[in-house]
Amino acid sequence: MERYSIESSGAKAKPANKGGKAGGRKLFGIGFLTGANAAYVVVGGIIFVLLASTSFFGYQTFSLGRENHKLQDENKALEQQLNANHQSSTINDGTADSSASQPTDKLSQSQKDSLQADLNTKNFSSIKPLLSPDVLVVRTGHSNLSGQTPEQVINELSFLSGAVPPWIIVTGDTLTNWQNGAFGSFFDPGTLVFQSSNDYVVSFDFTPDGQIDTVFMTDDAGVLSQSAGGTGDNAPVSQPDSATGSE
Repeated sequence: MERYSIESSGAKAKPANKGGKAGGRKLFGIGFLTGANAAYVVVGGIIFVLLASTSFFGYQTFSLGRENHKLQDENKALEQQLNANHQSSTINDGTADSSASQPTDKLSQSQKDSLQADLNTKNFSSIKPLLSPDVLVVRTGHSNLSGQTPEQVINELSFLSGAVPPWIIVTGDTLTNWQNGAFGSFFDPGTLVFQSSNDYVVSFDFTPDGQIDTVFMTDDAGVLSQSAGGTGDNAPVSQPDSATGSE
């Protein structure tokens, strides 16, 4: 009798997962880590973010520090330039001199401007309000005139009528040379000195309250650099202070 073996039809069952290994799970076909692996990824991500943030803020701090240092250097350079400009002198014959001798500060700038304008327009009578009741008038080649009244001083100032404007305020090396010359006593730091375009010179010295008490005049600026004992019509001479009129 023949035997026939009959196999059960149908799909074979898949073997069960052996060894209890944990695998990833899928959601809509996308794999997700589970368990310890997922924790490592999260911690690693946090560390990466912290490192990136630290680097970014560190760079920003470095950049700000560098810009601040640059601004400090620029500010220091600007302060030095401002100080240099402040110490530079006023214009002297068209040039600046940081060591220039400065005119008196006993007059306001408006008074100086007014005095300069009076010389330019030869309006000498306008100077009268600035004159002291007792003025010494000195002119090169002539005797000193002491004790002059304002009216007498205005009369003596007519000597400047031969000057050709404009008159400029003298400072700097020119004034220093005159201070070292034979008439240097009339060019002290407290005097205000003017020079015309044809080399007339007049200097005004002041009392402590700003009144003119000494007037010095010459029609030849060249003699002002001469040493005592020079020659010529405008050379230094013995000049008595008690003279009552010009020669």
